[in-house]
Amino acid sequence: MSSTTTWILGIVAAGIVASGLIIWIVYSGGTDPLPLDTSSALGTGDNRTTAVPTTDQGGTSLPISGGISTQRIFKIADGPIAGATLIQTTRPTTTIARYVLQTNGHTFDLVLDSPGTIAKAISNTTIPGIAKVAWAPEGRAAVMQYMDLDTI
Repeated sequence: MSSTTTWILGIVAAGIVASGLIIWIVYSGGTDPLPLDTSSALGTGDNRTTAVPTTDQGGTSLPISGGISTQRIFKIADGPIAGATLIQTTRPTTTIARYVLQTNGHTFDLVLDSPGTIAKAISNTTIPGIAKVAWAPEGRAAVMQYMDLDTI
């Protein structure tokens, strides 16, 4: 056999093996996957299931259709914050809370997916008395409104 024929046969054999592997993976999955456990998805929060009531015109309380929801409450800072945004990253896949402290204007990042993480300072410029923060998409920039004596 020539070397060209050997190469062609090798490529065909590799294709047959790859096709067989793909077919085996697709059709051999006999059981359904296990349901996802969302109880520790963020690790630093608290699960709360709530039913949101509403009232009709007669004052009778009625549940909203599908009004039961699971909400995640978690603490990101010890003191008051002026504004925060959540950032989703893909490499690695994490959720980051970026927030500004109201007292001094310092900006921090806190990874929410890993319990016990410590906030990382990303800005230590001091701007006392921050009132509001408006975030650009993905937390890339922020516009801060602050009080200077009695002037906003």
